[in-house]
Amino acid sequence: PLYRLDSYGYLETSQDLNDWSLEELHRRSPGYPILMRLTGVQTDQDSGQLLFFVQLLMHFGMTAVAVLTLRALQVRRVVPLVVLLVLALEPLIVGASALVMSETFTIFLVVVGTCALLLYLNGRSWLYALVSGAMLGYLTLVRPTFQLLAAVVVGILVLAALLWPYLRRRAAVAGAFNIVFPLLFLGGFILFNKQQFGFGGLTPLAGFNLATRTPHALELIPDEYAAVREILIRYRHDTITTEPHKTSPIGITRYIWAAVPELKAELGMNDIELAEFLVDLNVDLIRRAPNLYIEEVSMMFGNYWQPFSPDPVLVRGAPFYALSGLHALKVIFILLMTGALTTALLLFLLTRRSVGRMVAARLATADHVKLIGITLWLTISLYNLLISIMMDVGSPRHRLPTDMLMIMSAVIALDYLLHIRQLLPALAARLQPARA
Repeated sequence: PLYRLDSYGYLETSQDLNDWSLEELHRRSPGYPILMRLTGVQTDQDSGQLLFFVQLLMHFGMTAVAVLTLRALQVRRVVPLVVLLVLALEPLIVGASALVMSETFTIFLVVVGTCALLLYLNGRSWLYALVSGAMLGYLTLVRPTFQLLAAVVVGILVLAALLWPYLRRRAAVAGAFNIVFPLLFLGGFILFNKQQFGFGGLTPLAGFNLATRTPHALELIPDEYAAVREILIRYRHDTITTEPHKTSPIGITRYIWAAVPELKAELGMNDIELAEFLVDLNVDLIRRAPNLYIEEVSMMFGNYWQPFSPDPVLVRGAPFYALSGLHALKVIFILLMTGALTTALLLFLLTRRSVGRMVAARLATADHVKLIGITLWLTISLYNLLISIMMDVGSPRHRLPTDMLMIMSAVIALDYLLHIRQLLPALAARLQPARA
């Protein structure tokens, strides 16, 4: 496996888990380091072959689950499934398996977890709901971005129960599992941190991540913290000259990490105290200059949709440009299919009541579940987008875990567009004016 800068944070947590107990508060939550510990990766000198093969198996296993789920939901045309396979096996996505990073594990959990949920709603055993709750609950320890995922899932299930009353019992059972497991994993670990380290959160990264959204507002730090202001501005300028364009389009998002030792010395704080101080400081800066914050977030929106490159060692030159072209086609396909499905739903709502009843009568349970799935997958993708660009640098690797969700939504939309041709004669007959 290949190491990136964030990999070493995971290594620190994995090393601390040597006796299956945490002795200090780490910036990286233990979800992914537990997998590293189980596969024998605790230093960058370990071979890591087992971790690589497990992650590779996760990616292909997740792809198989996605195909089988769509087939179970009556997506059986060859073209949509081939499109799904081509985009799911895109080398830039598969390449994430070669990194000591949490992306592949996150993709596996979110895809299998949501697919198990939909299969349960479609009539499978309650064990599918249990698997869904366990995977999406554990996901909160792997990728803290998804700490509020349970609210999204339960909200969609409530909406489904209101639209289709016959799904209420299954929606209630699935919702219960998706509340209990996050409480066990997320709530349990936050309670552990509070009792063990006096920190009431999952990781102390929030303050540092928010600092990447306020680099152009540092001059607004009040005189009360003049020394802090001077340190942060100095490191911001140094980072511009030493790390241009390495981590973001503006090349200054790494300044906060370089400034940490000097900030701790100046303020006389430990890591936990500094993390909490930075949250308050950066929230105040956002309040003072919301326009600058919106500009930063807007720049990250474009960065978020760029192609993900696992590592220049793996993909570079002409192959990378060719795969970037495939990535652009993937994004266009997702946007076109999502837009077409949204337009179709709006037309359905605006059409004659008799036509609406005719279309609704043709929808089976699988169709209802597919609509729930599209809504769930796109809502999770939007949630991930907003958190990534509003709280962090909006890196393409932050988008990567939701790529498969957007692809599956687009593939279902494509299948509906291919299927709707069969409904056109009946729709046309309903829309014709009556004879005198």
